[in-house]
Amino acid sequence: MKKRLLKYKKYIWPAVVVIAVLFLFVSLVISPMAGSTRKLMIDNWNNYEKTEAHLSAPKQIANEYDAKEKINENNVIEIVSSTIVTSTFSSTTSDRHKNKIDGDKKSIEEKNRYGDYCLLAPVLTYHHIAPESEALRGGWQTLNATDEYFEKHLVYLRDHNYNFVSAEALALSLRGRRNNLGVRPVVLTFDDGYDDVYNYAYPIAKKYKAIMNLMIPTALIGQSGYMTWDQLNEMKKSGLVFIYNHTVTHSNLTQDDPDQIDYQVNFAQRRLNEMMGPTPKIFTYPYGGVSDVAIENLRQNQFLAGFSTYQGFDECLSQIYILKRKRVFNEELSAYGL
Repeated sequence: MKKRLLKYKKYIWPAVVVIAVLFLFVSLVISPMAGSTRKLMIDNWNNYEKTEAHLSAPKQIANEYDAKEKINENNVIEIVSSTIVTSTFSSTTSDRHKNKIDGDKKSIEEKNRYGDYCLLAPVLTYHHIAPESEALRGGWQTLNATDEYFEKHLVYLRDHNYNFVSAEALALSLRGRRNNLGVRPVVLTFDDGYDDVYNYAYPIAKKYKAIMNLMIPTALIGQSGYMTWDQLNEMKKSGLVFIYNHTVTHSNLTQDDPDQIDYQVNFAQRRLNEMMGPTPKIFTYPYGGVSDVAIENLRQNQFLAGFSTYQGFDECLSQIYILKRKRVFNEELSAYGL
């Protein structure tokens, strides 16, 4: 027996090393890959929100971008030179929103005097709409506004004479240099195509005749936790719901090469046309991942507009591919300066 053990002794340590390496590979590589798409997206959002740099980025970027773009005689945007930094939504306190509308009104007046065309048109962003208990069970409470608060938001907008409009209508008004949106337009956007938007937000929106703009990553539709194409088509037929491009896989375009960006933008558009019928060329950057290459791709492929996550309620023709949005949470809309 002892002789046999001695015979195989030289194989024992290599076997232990191989087993240890396999264990590390499974725990560090395979297990994370098996995590759900939704978990990865939530983690990405949370990581962005922990970075201090992006909190002040939107205003900086908007100012830099203004200085580096011009509008030619045909009202077509020309990017003269740009260095775009990635930013995303941040949860801010009510104090930061005070007098926001007044400040944006002054900004609009100034920009319009210098040849730009700007409108005061808040674009509000939601992800999940569900009861808090459901969000807690799913682990996506940081992306959730409760159905109760969503209804409060719609009541507030109605009572303050806001006019619900589509993202396409906003883009066309800016490009046409004419306000066809009424006195107090507001655009409601819902990112990612979660099924709770169909289950909770859609019935409330129908109750108040509120227009919904759904930003859809096409490859996620039909997966667990997401809407189906049948549900999207049902909503579209109501006349209250508009569907737009949010890439194929919810990819952060700042991390993609030009070919991948082209695939994410244009294959998604073809898929929407195939499943939903002709779809307006409106694009929304996942995670607010704006890049020069992505902007140029939208321009070359004649997209009407692109929506970023830069903060503000003033929307300008000079920034048609980085239109601003405000993510709203479980707070009264008055806290955001509306």
